[in-house]
Amino acid sequence: MHKSVIIIDDDEIICGYCSEVLKSQFDFEVDVFYTGYEALENANEKQYSLIFTDLFLPDISGFELIPKLISKYGQVPIIVISGLGSLNDAMKALRLGAYDYINKPFSKLELELVVKRVIDKARALEERLLLNKEILGRIQIEKELALARKILTDFLPGERVLFSDFTFMGMDFPSRKVGGDFYNYFWLDENRFVFLIGDVSGSGVPAALVSGMVKLAIDSVFQFKPEGTPAQLMKELNSLLFKSLNHKTYISMFIGIMDSRNNKLDYCNAGHFPILVFRDDDIYELDIGGGLIGIFFESEYSNGTFNYQDDDCFFLYTDGLLSSLDFKLNDEIKFKEYIKEFFKENNDKSYLEFKESIVKKLMTDVYKQQNDDIAFVIIKNFQKRSKSKKFIFSGEDILNGLHADQITQFIKNNSNINKNEVYDFTYALREIINNAYVYGYKREKDGKIHVKIFIKDDNTFEGFVQDYGEGFSFKEYEVPYFGSEHGILRISGRGIYIVKSLMDDIWVASIKGRGTQFIVQKKWLNYESDTR
Repeated sequence: MHKSVIIIDDDEIICGYCSEVLKSQFDFEVDVFYTGYEALENANEKQYSLIFTDLFLPDISGFELIPKLISKYGQVPIIVISGLGSLNDAMKALRLGAYDYINKPFSKLELELVVKRVIDKARALEERLLLNKEILGRIQIEKELALARKILTDFLPGERVLFSDFTFMGMDFPSRKVGGDFYNYFWLDENRFVFLIGDVSGSGVPAALVSGMVKLAIDSVFQFKPEGTPAQLMKELNSLLFKSLNHKTYISMFIGIMDSRNNKLDYCNAGHFPILVFRDDDIYELDIGGGLIGIFFESEYSNGTFNYQDDDCFFLYTDGLLSSLDFKLNDEIKFKEYIKEFFKENNDKSYLEFKESIVKKLMTDVYKQQNDDIAFVIIKNFQKRSKSKKFIFSGEDILNGLHADQITQFIKNNSNINKNEVYDFTYALREIINNAYVYGYKREKDGKIHVKIFIKDDNTFEGFVQDYGEGFSFKEYEVPYFGSEHGILRISGRGIYIVKSLMDDIWVASIKGRGTQFIVQKKWLNYESDTR
């Protein structure tokens, strides 16, 4: 398809001369108009590439015509044909929106040069606009991916959650901005705790969308079948998700439910890598279950059981970790030994030291060559060799201040920190307990607050506070708020703010309808004191 040009000039010789050069040298189609208004009234719907116009026409000034041409033809480059010695007129035309100018009389070479110059300038501008559009598009995509990442992250549990002295910690590293690997852990009640991990086939945004759908399905299944076994829940999930997944998408998943009353783990493994349990020099594999989710509608699943011990370490992972460590699928034995060695080397470390070690290990061995989404969950008892005591406080105990008295007495009897430090730790726990009672149970007197204190030999103190009430948003109270609502003075967040200032670390997990859990940690200098 030929490109088209408009020439506007009342001089037939100029029009003919320009037309011949533009046709022969640039293969343009040329439309000639001898007045400005003829060009403005042109009904031709061609897409023009260039417009030539004289500044002095019989019916309209070129200075008046240029804005009208821009209005009619858009951002088509305009070249002004100017009389000799009228440089000021040419500059004025450029300010009005013209691209370039050529002075009369001009040669064939001069005409060719100005056309090439304008074409190159227009092409450069178009490329710049396309680049800007691409950059803006990428920025928008980055924003949308960041939002998607935040939404998916909001599905994840707290960084650290405690159940029956076991710490549950999980991490995920998508190979792109978002990915299809997921994990979760949460309490069903004070005796039962759920943990799971899964991997959606594929990666990137499509897999992430499916993983978000899976997490909603999991919440739904546990809400309607809280007493179900892992196998029953997996079967329900498969039936629910099979209808929504396309035939090319499938999911591997592991679900486990711990019961602290008998140290029994019920689990179901749906086509996922075996979950590894390290006990002394032994490795146990939890692989009973069934096939992948989403393959067959009527899949059957079996329930596995495992009697766990306080020293056991659980490791759940997705296949991205295996491949990124450069272990082949048939090198699982080497992989198990690799993980076992890591646990042995870091067995006596605190939670924070252990976390720092595994992140460093990942950055060294995995992250530089990561080629797939990675997620893993570690379940480990970091409270071994700690002095500990569990308390259960009623609303009446809290109202009467008995919780503070009992916590203070236990700390005094089992540590050598001074009275100010005892007060700081007790005050922090008291604030958390009060918040859990007020917001978790709405001040119901029958609400129970579970508290456990851990004191280690290096004077590291940890406090665990759990309610099983409504669950409340901790973020809402992170920053103190002073204001009025409905004419009533409201001061909120002050206690939580003080807790954060008194403690070294604080971890929070909250589940709507199931309660909120706080863990605080403080390490004091190890010295003998006679002031306690």
